[in-house]
Parts: sequence; structure tokens; C-alpha cells
Amino acid sequence: MQDLKLGLEGDNNQILDYLVDNIIIEGLYITADNSKIRANCTVFNIRMTDLISDNQIANRITKLNNVSILTIKSSDENLVQFLIGNDLDIEEMKSLPREMLSREVEDLIQQAYMMASFKL
Repeated sequence: MQDLKLGLEGDNNQILDYLVDNIIIEGLYITADNSKIRANCTVFNIRMTDLISDNQIANRITKLNNVSILTIKSSDENLVQFLIGNDLDIEEMKSLPREMLSREVEDLIQQAYMMASFKL
């Protein structure tokens, strides 16, 4: 099976591959495969160095032009990553079933969306 990739503009205006598992809705993609997340973190210089203790979750939002990458880590082997575009329909996202996105993850996605929409 071929990896799904999106081309994102990096710091030097070059197009870099961002690996995804699936699209949730337009403007919101998810990656749950640890090897893909680690590859994305390497390509886009995302550092998840926070130490995780029991019942803790670390997150990092990385802004790239018109998108943000939300990386969530609850252990070294439990990672998830969302790509959030400035074309995300927040109201449509809020109408998704709660078992798809917890309230906490929805709040983080909204923060990442605001960053993606903010022009530098």
C-alpha cells in the first residue's frame, strides 16, 4: 500500500512530504502510525522532548504557512498527529461524534486552526 502524502511548503519554500493516514473532514487530517509521525517530526523539525509521566499528555503545535501540525504524545509509543488547514470548518468539526474527537483534542485543534489562520 502506498503512503498518502500531502505536499507542504517548508521553511525554504521547498515542498516537503507530509505523511497522513486519513482525512477526517476537509482541512483536518490524522496520522496515527508512529513511523509516519516520526518521519513527519524529522522533516518538519518537530521536537517532542517533554517527559511523560503516568496520566500525562504532551502536545506541540507547529505552524507552517496556512497549516498547523498538532502532535500529541502520551508515551513514546502512543502518538497521534493532526494536520489542520486554514480551510477547516470549525462548526463541522464540532458536529463530529465525540468518540472521534474528545473535547480536549477538539480544543487543541481549534488552537492549531487559529494559528494556521494567522498570517505572519
